[in-house]
Amino acid sequence: MPRTLSGTIEAAIAEDLTTPVYLVEADLDTPVYWTTSFQVVWNGQNWLPVGVRVGRLNDDTTTLQIPNLDNIGVGLILVDGVRDRLFKIYEYHDGDAVEVYRGYGGESTLDIESASLTLHRTRRDRTHAPRTRVAPPLFTRLPRPGAKITWGDTIITVESE
Repeated sequence: MPRTLSGTIEAAIAEDLTTPVYLVEADLDTPVYWTTSFQVVWNGQNWLPVGVRVGRLNDDTTTLQIPNLDNIGVGLILVDGVRDRLFKIYEYHDGDAVEVYRGYGGESTLDIESASLTLHRTRRDRTHAPRTRVAPPLFTRLPRPGAKITWGDTIITVESE
């Protein structure tokens, strides 16, 4: 897929050694704009330096390492829900950026220091876990406990808490 590059990007690519700054955009309920280095204002957004690390960019997958300072990584994985959410990665040089990767959230792991998220070029799974608890006040017309719901060949019986 051919791309038109700005003069700034072309000049950066022509240099012997470039250290790219990556911008990571996560299309969540409240969009997230992060940078791998310093604070950046680009494309009308304020990109925050949270220490995110971008893995090797290849054709199918890449990884994001998100530091767990102030529970940023845990919150992203457990609260926001990242499976099948769109992520865009841009390479930034001197006031201009170009998109270098577009993928969807996939597998994730958590540890005390960071969250690791694998991104895939295509959506991996069509199943979705609820992002919120299924109960009033969000859901006010729920079937009574004991009611039977048919889903394909499966019959689900509603249980109380």
